[in-house]
Amino acid sequence: MSSRAQPVIPRCWRNHEAAGARPRREGFTKFATLENDISENVAAPRFRTLLFGVFAGLAVCLAMAGVYGVMAYAVGQQSMRSACESL
Repeated sequence: MSSRAQPVIPRCWRNHEAAGARPRREGFTKFATLENDISENVAAPRFRTLLFGVFAGLAVCLAMAGVYGVMAYAVGQQSMRSACESL
């Protein structure tokens, strides 16, 4: 982190239902730095992207195992044919 001060963004949360559906003037109730605000906004998409990447990696591993199994079966069948023909 740098030594300079972080920018502060004031937020005002309004509760219109408690005011009988008429807006009231309220003061600032929450102060947050821009860094914290951005990190809160990108946390959910970042998690979904990570989860998607993990499942994509798992799918690639399963596909590689399947291709290996099919190739091993095909080579095994071919070698059985070769063994039978040489007799």
